[in-house]
Amino acid sequence: LLGTVGSDAHSRPEYGRALATLKPFGDAASFLESLRIAGSIQRYSSWVVHFNSTTAKWSRKLGLRVRQSPGG
Repeated sequence: LLGTVGSDAHSRPEYGRALATLKPFGDAASFLESLRIAGSIQRYSSWVVHFNSTTAKWSRKLGLRVRQSPGG
C-alpha cells in the first residue's frame, strides 16, 4: 500500500502544514512511481492553535458555543 500525507486540521492556520513532494508525472503509472519515492514536509502548528482547539472543544461541551452541524 502506498501512503500520502495529511493533517488533522480544524482551523485555517493549520491547513497545509503537511505536504507530499512528488516528481512530475503524466499518467497513472508515473504517478504511482512518483508516490513510491515521494518525500514529505511536516510543520507543526504553534501552541496557539492547540489552545484554540481545546478552547473550542470545551466551549461546545459546556454549551457556550453552538455546533456548526450535528456531527461537529
